[in-house]
Amino acid sequence: RVIPDGLSADIDLDKIKTKKIFKWLKQNNINDKEMLKTFNCGVGFCLIIKPQNLKKISKFFSKEFEPYVIGKITLGKKKIKLNFDSTPHKTYAGSKKGKGFCMYLDGHFYSLSLRKEFVKLQAPLHQLDSYVLQEHILKPILGIENVRTDSRLQYAHKSDQMKWIKKQIDNKTYAVGFGLNPVLIDQLKSIADNSLVMPPKSTYIYPKLRSGTTIYEF
Repeated sequence: RVIPDGLSADIDLDKIKTKKIFKWLKQNNINDKEMLKTFNCGVGFCLIIKPQNLKKISKFFSKEFEPYVIGKITLGKKKIKLNFDSTPHKTYAGSKKGKGFCMYLDGHFYSLSLRKEFVKLQAPLHQLDSYVLQEHILKPILGIENVRTDSRLQYAHKSDQMKWIKKQIDNKTYAVGFGLNPVLIDQLKSIADNSLVMPPKSTYIYPKLRSGTTIYEF
């Protein structure tokens, strides 16, 4: 409530000094998202200060409760920042050079990459931008359960469509836009090898193949 609109508390989960009780709870089949949602995980009191004032403020606390930095205030939406590392960019081209995929929001481009504690490295689906977007932003934050039928979504697929997306958001037709990386052939093969199904709206291929069916021989 103390953070103004347009700013975000960018929390670095690796810096939180988690107590043993929370580590024990996590070992009992409680995932990271539920831990953060239900418990404070060791952070019961936070101060928002200027970096240069940290030493001055530390003098008022005993060693037992010595304050330490767990994050910073940046531009962006705070719900997204909890799960993602985000880097602001001036242009779409700049965001493509960063890790992850692109987001355009409130006149700013960002590159978003899922924090390592939320990534399942051995799960092929978790390597797809479309899956990460749907499971970590569209469903939990925007409340979009069915990406095939939800009227709030509009899909663009051509290489120059980010210009159109930016224009629509600047005109307030839509609130936020995302630019995803194309699916790699190795990712597609990994999905097939593990008997999985590609997420909705992730299989658009351009330019179109001359054959109507493509067969991957194991």
